[in-house]
Amino acid sequence: MGVASGVNNAVSRIAALLAVAALGLVLSSVFNRQLGRTAGTLPDQIRQQVIEQRDKLAGMDVAEESGRHVVNKAFIAGYRAVAWSAAFLGVMGAFSAARWIRSAADEQAKTSLGP
Repeated sequence: MGVASGVNNAVSRIAALLAVAALGLVLSSVFNRQLGRTAGTLPDQIRQQVIEQRDKLAGMDVAEESGRHVVNKAFIAGYRAVAWSAAFLGVMGAFSAARWIRSAADEQAKTSLGP
């Protein structure tokens, strides 16, 4: 029983680590794509300021309100993608668990009935 608990704990921690990394990649990718699309509407000086600080995500220090609006809009797009991805993975996990539990219950019923 102790070994199974340890394995379960280790797998859970590794899965959480991978989920944070994968969802961080989704956020960064969508943020950069959205920022690239909308930064062209900014004045040259503000656009350069935004591009130079791209790696700070929503923590950018942008002097003008229009630049702040573009950055916020890009971050919200990235966050929305992360939220939808997490929701999708949660629903898929629920379906997977329901299928496995049902399969295990069916298998147990078959073996308890005998030949």
